[in-house]
Amino acid sequence: MGHQGLGVLWNLGKLVLTLYLALAVFVVVALGAVIRIAKVPLKPFIRAVREPFTIAFATANSESALPKAFDLMERFGVPRGIVGFVLPTGYTFNLNGSTLHLAVHRSLSHRPPRRRRVCILGLVSNCC
Repeated sequence: MGHQGLGVLWNLGKLVLTLYLALAVFVVVALGAVIRIAKVPLKPFIRAVREPFTIAFATANSESALPKAFDLMERFGVPRGIVGFVLPTGYTFNLNGSTLHLAVHRSLSHRPPRRRRVCILGLVSNCC
């Protein structure tokens, strides 16, 4: 920072804001579509996942929230067999946030041409 000045912080800030924007778009578009298609009642669902989400966020580890999520999803009305299959599978294979983070980092840190950056983000979000 002594060599490059405050411009370094500006670039890091752009990285973080771009990541948050990409994650927000993912939540609204992808998860919003799933909620709409599956006709999940949004407010009761948010109430049901609030505590496991808070535990996972506070501990920075979603594994610690898994038992509570199992219990709350069953109480929410999801059949035990589906909860027993979907939650562990989602826990194991859900790397969307990490993948978006890596794509944003790759597109901003190495400065490929603009078209290539758009394609990198598009491929990661399955749009390209």
